[in-house]
Amino acid sequence: MLEKIQLINFQKHHRLEIEFDPNITTIVGDNEAGKTTVIRALRWITHNRPSGEGFHTIGKHKTRVKVFLDGRFATRTKSKTRNTYQLDDKSFKAFGQKVPDTVQSFLDIGDVNYQLQHDPFFWISSSPGQIAKELNEIINLSKIDSSLAYVSSGLRKSKSKAEVIQERLKQSRERKKELSWVTAASIDLQAIESLENQALEATQDASALASLITRCSEHQGREKTLGRKLRDSQQILSIADDLLEVSNNIESLEKSISRIESLNIKSSKLNHAAKSAEQKLHAQLKDSKCPICHRPM
Repeated sequence: MLEKIQLINFQKHHRLEIEFDPNITTIVGDNEAGKTTVIRALRWITHNRPSGEGFHTIGKHKTRVKVFLDGRFATRTKSKTRNTYQLDDKSFKAFGQKVPDTVQSFLDIGDVNYQLQHDPFFWISSSPGQIAKELNEIINLSKIDSSLAYVSSGLRKSKSKAEVIQERLKQSRERKKELSWVTAASIDLQAIESLENQALEATQDASALASLITRCSEHQGREKTLGRKLRDSQQILSIADDLLEVSNNIESLEKSISRIESLNIKSSKLNHAAKSAEQKLHAQLKDSKCPICHRPM
């Protein structure tokens, strides 16, 4: 139950405090005394309306409204540097244009709780439908209506989706029949892929074989070249043997020539010695006679 309201610097009221009677409270005053201002202050804290700063008392820049309910209190404060709600000791900031949910749940005061000066009498001038709607809001039957409407909307959407799905399912089945050849085509495709793989392997084997043949041809060419070189080497070895034999013969001839030269030298020396001996012998025998025939020698 709403117990008390305090206004500080809200429009005409620099400071005002009103305690509410448990049954009914009547506010009496002259025109422009600020009776409606109390309702505006209550709407400001319960609905965060009006916005802006037009509700500040002239010359003041900080406004506060505080209400007491069931032994607890809620406060709305706005200044140049502060814009907050407070519930007991807990503060709320950055709530935009709405009332914080915790504060809204605590206050539990909506449009149905307000009757302004120029509003038509409550329910008397309302249509039966409007009365039923407002009664539903008071006892929360509107939630049932909104729930039923939500469920009905969901059913319609679900039915529409089901129809779309059924149509798609029908089209899919027809499409499946049209594509019945795909299974056989898939088997044929697998067979073709297998043949392609075999052809690829055969191509690779042929390429490897061609490479091997090329290498064999190269080796055969090299073998012929080596054969020619081997025959040439054998001829060279034969010539080398002949040269070695000639060299040995030459060496033997050189030795023979050397011996002959040595013998010639010795022969020359012997001839010279013989001549010398002969001369000496002639010199000794110059005046001698043969002992046998007694002729001069």
